[in-house]
Order: sequence, then C-alpha cells, then structure tokens
Amino acid sequence: MTESDEAQIRALRGRHNLALAMRDLDGAMAIVAADAVLVAGNGGILRSKAEIRKAWRSEFARSDYVRYVRTPETIEIGALPDEGRAAETGHWEGLVRGIGGDARLFGRYLVHWIKTPKGWRTIADVYVTLGGS
Repeated sequence: MTESDEAQIRALRGRHNLALAMRDLDGAMAIVAADAVLVAGNGGILRSKAEIRKAWRSEFARSDYVRYVRTPETIEIGALPDEGRAAETGHWEGLVRGIGGDARLFGRYLVHWIKTPKGWRTIADVYVTLGGS
C-alpha cells in the first residue's frame, strides 16, 4: 500500500516546518522546484529556487529568527489524469525574538504543488501577511 498524495504532501510540509525551525537550509529547499516562484507576505517576488534559497539563508542568519510554521487546512489533489497537481491552503505564522519578547506575524497562504519523478515539489507559493503583534 502506498501513501496517498495528500499524506505525502502533509508529510513534506511537516518536514519543511521542522527544517525551518532548525535553520536547515537544504531541508527547507528540498521541496522547492528549480523554477519555483514565491510571493512573500509583503508582496516581494522571488523568481527561482536560487532566489528563494538566498532569502532563507539571509533569514536563518538573523539573530532574532525563531521560526516560520505553515499549517495546512486543505490539500486538494488535481483530478486530471497525468497532471500531478495539488493545491495547499492554510495559515502561516512567523516568530522573531525581540527585546520585549517575541514578535509574531501571521497570515494565509496558497501553494501550488507539482508531482515530479523525484516526488511532490512546490512550484508557486503565495503568502499574505494579515497581522502581527
């Protein structure tokens, strides 16, 4: 019996969250397709895996970085034969350590997944920052 596509994506998301918490750059990048695009919560656009890697490297180098967590609410697997597409939606949270305590940003996200010979990979991520404290 093989793991369902939804279960595979949920497992990948869990490993990705762990990599972000551990500042594991290679682990964080393991799910990203070479031609991926990421729209950050502030509207900035990263147009390749190399740009996304550079952004995470900078984020992990910050002394106040704590973690980012993506929590999926829905994962829908495409129904078209031989397409290998999925949509993940949910909410995200980012924490940074400040002098007066942790600062929190949060919002919503949508991820477009594609199924490749190496497994599921993210091809497009869109994050929207909705608030913070």
